[in-house]
Amino acid sequence: MMKTYIKILMITSCICFSTQVDAQIFEKVKKAAKETVEDEAEEETKKKTKGVLNGIFGKKKKKKEDKTTKKESSNKQKSNKSSEIRKGQNIVSGSQFFPNGQVLFYEQFKRDQKGDFPVNWLTDVGGEIVMVDGYKALYIYDDAQAILDIDPLPENCVIEFDLITQNLHGISDDLYVQLVSNKTFSSPSSGGSIQLLMSNSKGHNDNIGVENWGENVIKIDNDPALSFWQYLERSTHVTIVKNKNRFRFYLDNLKVLDLPSFLGDNAGNYLRFKRDNLHSDKPDEIIAIANIKITEEAKDIRSQLLKGNLSTNKILFDTGSADIQLQSESVLNTIGQVLEDHPDIQYLVIGHTDSIGDAEKNKSLSKERATAVIDYLTTNFKISNSNLVPVGKGETEPVASNKTEDGKQKNRRVQFKKL
Repeated sequence: MMKTYIKILMITSCICFSTQVDAQIFEKVKKAAKETVEDEAEEETKKKTKGVLNGIFGKKKKKKEDKTTKKESSNKQKSNKSSEIRKGQNIVSGSQFFPNGQVLFYEQFKRDQKGDFPVNWLTDVGGEIVMVDGYKALYIYDDAQAILDIDPLPENCVIEFDLITQNLHGISDDLYVQLVSNKTFSSPSSGGSIQLLMSNSKGHNDNIGVENWGENVIKIDNDPALSFWQYLERSTHVTIVKNKNRFRFYLDNLKVLDLPSFLGDNAGNYLRFKRDNLHSDKPDEIIAIANIKITEEAKDIRSQLLKGNLSTNKILFDTGSADIQLQSESVLNTIGQVLEDHPDIQYLVIGHTDSIGDAEKNKSLSKERATAVIDYLTTNFKISNSNLVPVGKGETEPVASNKTEDGKQKNRRVQFKKL
């Protein structure tokens, strides 16, 4: 009996030991399989990532053959530039500044052929029209200047354009956006300049540069603490607001500069772009501008608000409704930012209509529209609802004749009057 018991015990021990060994082996196999799967997944991810990056950046383009025409022979060093930007970038449009005045200039290069330098511009070296998702843009060659060849700019205007950059090679070029007194490629007598460093290396000293020059100006030569690299390798909307000597500069609606006495009396006559090449030519690099719009601003929205009385017919509504149209958001955002910056000021928001329809209904509709404006501003900005009081005047206070379409448009307006 004792021998039988010992045999059973030994068999049981062997089975248990075998089971433990099997379990350990299984765990090792399972761990190895898991690591294999993870390695394969990581490798697959790397392949996919590499494929995506290749799809985004593509292979480096070969230089173009030197062109032999007389017009292009002086720019042989520039003829290796690409005439197309890869697809995938969208042109930005719009800004906080909705034009209140007349559009003086709107450049989409519609009359210019791809590869040509545009007709409305002057240059000392050259450039060419390139394509971005079906849109035309002006690519500026290395060490080139481009001046917009139009009449001198008015004292109060808004300049907007899209800056498009692609395939930048680390520490690269400088692009200067300048307002100058003279239509010249040499040093103008006065001017103001914004230096944008085309460096896509994060952490590099790539702050924008600010400089002015000329007689009777307070000299400014500064580098505001804003890294520009974050606005590169994409399309960035640039807005410049000029109110005589005052200069404001925006990047994608972010106010970067507000300089009350930056420009001399004649410094802001002409728009000039200047590209300063720091390294050798890079054939796949793109620095281009598109969608240039210049609008004469009769008055400054911010100034009118702070002085206590702003009247605008750029806040648009659906016919017979208090529904605000989408294109009104730009001017509303401008107003909202001013009101948010000055929370101690209260306003009457007064709606006005033309004379079409019933007078009482127009009065009711005008108050509904004033209320809709207040709702938009208090929803999208940090503005107390108690700071804005809606009023409906209907058709009772026209500023023009209701007998013409132009007059009716002027009468359909929203007024902000300081309490």
